[in-house]
Amino acid sequence: MAKCGACGRHLSVTDGVTCGKCDATYHRGCLNLSEKVKISTSWMCPTCKSKVPRAGGNSNTSVKCQDVGDNSPVYKDIDIGLEIRLFRNELSEMRNELKDIRDNFAMLRDTMLVCNKNLEEIDTRVPPSWRTEWKNVSTNVSPWSLRTQ
Repeated sequence: MAKCGACGRHLSVTDGVTCGKCDATYHRGCLNLSEKVKISTSWMCPTCKSKVPRAGGNSNTSVKCQDVGDNSPVYKDIDIGLEIRLFRNELSEMRNELKDIRDNFAMLRDTMLVCNKNLEEIDTRVPPSWRTEWKNVSTNVSPWSLRTQ
């Protein structure tokens, strides 16, 4: 998992945006980017963007950019112990969800085995003469219409 270049907290790949130049990752919220905004692969982070000279030869114009360096006040507010506890809680929740999914699949498997057993039992009760008749019947005829004939 990557760390946000602005706040220093961990983020998943799907939660953030990645700089096309330096591969730094950021939370969308840290950059005030809406979830609806589509980010191109050539998007540049504030640090890389500040290094690009402005067009028009106006090199004296400063580029306004949020400071995201190590001296940023955002880094001073990070409680690593809290971050680790939150991360552990997320992992625990994911473990529980996976256990629920595993249990659901086990119930589905058991249900399918019971259904298969019931179908085999029904198949043994069908007389062999009906089976040969059924093979000769067109696929357009339903089993219900055979009873009326």
